[in-house]
Amino acid sequence: NQFWEVDYQNQDYDYRSLIISQICDLIIESSKTDDHPFSVVLLSLAEQILLTMLDKNKLWPERSAGSIGYGAKGKIYKALIAYSFKNLRLKNIEGVSRWTLPVKEVFSSALNKDDESSFEYYVIVGGDIVNLYNLDKPWVTENINQIFCIANDDYWHTAFKNFLYSSPI
Repeated sequence: NQFWEVDYQNQDYDYRSLIISQICDLIIESSKTDDHPFSVVLLSLAEQILLTMLDKNKLWPERSAGSIGYGAKGKIYKALIAYSFKNLRLKNIEGVSRWTLPVKEVFSSALNKDDESSFEYYVIVGGDIVNLYNLDKPWVTENINQIFCIANDDYWHTAFKNFLYSSPI
């Protein structure tokens, strides 16, 4: 518990964000191909770890970890998407909605929030809209006006800029 309670706001290094980013990088890299062994048992543990980190992230303010427009929370969102694709491949999930319910709920609940950490969410969903569409076409179609949020210029610009930046066009 001490890991989550340390206040890094007035310190030179935010070790918590760095550790979280490294955990996320490990999950992202091991999820890219099936060349990296990742057992189904460990896959569910990875989901629990990511969801715990995201939940605990609410307890402390975000400090950028120097990643492209996002810090530890953005890395967690990125890792959840990568994890979802690895889960999809290992379990041969068919159907329309192909991500786990807890991960889908995380992305759905973040759509309607308007707090200082929402910026990172829109960086990720804008940049990974094609991946999200491949995971759950109806969810993206139903929420497209919230993903590219016209009501909030900052979120709209953030999501659209990252869509263009990540687009293979």
